[in-house]
Amino acid sequence: MEFPSKLPLRLMTPTDVQQSGEVSCADFSAPQPQVPHRLFKRCALMRNLASPSFFRTFDMVMSTSNPGAKRSRWIFEGVDCERERHSFSGPKHGITLEIFTLTRNGRRGWCLMVVKEYWWGGEEAKALKMTHWAKAISGQRMDILAWMRAHEPK
Repeated sequence: MEFPSKLPLRLMTPTDVQQSGEVSCADFSAPQPQVPHRLFKRCALMRNLASPSFFRTFDMVMSTSNPGAKRSRWIFEGVDCERERHSFSGPKHGITLEIFTLTRNGRRGWCLMVVKEYWWGGEEAKALKMTHWAKAISGQRMDILAWMRAHEPK
């Protein structure tokens, strides 16, 4: 298969995607040659539990299933969801932890923990840092990602 010598956008190789962790829709906005590669089947890849696309999808699923975060426990599409919030505030700094635990029981069940930390400091309580991480406590990571993709709000 021959490719045109001058493409409007640089094609990303699998190595580029592996290093960056995700591909945005803007990367494929120009017409592309017919390439039999899985990158062109989906414009936003959720490759692992650390990618920004995973956390965007997670936030959308959580806000859709529990609007306004009013409930601490709920069931969404066969998955038991739980949200805990822990806070500490001192005279010079503060921290809030949000811990989400999603559990799918049955055959090919899994358990996922997502933790978000919010730090602030100073007299104006200026945001200092926000960090998050996710870990599959049990089950297969790919099953968790497949469930997230299937329930991503359109």
